[in-house]
Amino acid sequence: MEIKNLLPPFLQNDIVANAYCVALTPIFDYMEQQAKDLLIYTNIENLNSEQLDLLAYGYGCYWYDPNLYIEQKRDLLTNVKKVFKIAGTVKGLEDVVKSIFGESKISEWFEYDSQFPKFKIAVDNEDATISQAKTFLNIINQVKNSRSILEKITFIKNSHQNTSVAYYGTVSKIIRNKEELNITSNISNIKFDITYYGSISKIIRSEEFE
Repeated sequence: MEIKNLLPPFLQNDIVANAYCVALTPIFDYMEQQAKDLLIYTNIENLNSEQLDLLAYGYGCYWYDPNLYIEQKRDLLTNVKKVFKIAGTVKGLEDVVKSIFGESKISEWFEYDSQFPKFKIAVDNEDATISQAKTFLNIINQVKNSRSILEKITFIKNSHQNTSVAYYGTVSKIIRNKEELNITSNISNIKFDITYYGSISKIIRSEEFE
């Protein structure tokens, strides 16, 4: 906005008044930008990674991890107040998992014939990998209630391209006619599966978490 437009009609053509407007416009533009920089809580989508880390500290978001991608950080902090209200519930855990990995499903023990108080998580995300499991586990343990026990995490991948895929882990089952690959590995007695739908060209065995 031009400061000149704020002048009353009788000063619109005043030389001195216009000179002040020209001189003050850069100052007011700078002040406007500084004011925008103060918009922290309502401007999460425009904050950089370091600012998000500081905001998480201020919120006391104990399930936050500074090593997450910036979009994951933003999703976590956008929902932080909601999760604080329902932390320890299935819904609270689902919201946090979705912020990190997107579409996911949490099943409680009675939904898949397990034992109380166990539960499992299925994550449908192309970018999810077992290498992220340690960070993922830490976040889950911060949000779930202390009674519940995470029994299994399943990462599901879908592919419609004939690309080479290398998996690192312990291969437990390969069903070629269904193009399905299940990989399991144990981290702190948690079972991890990757179910891959698509072309499988290469399998590399490796105990990544020893």
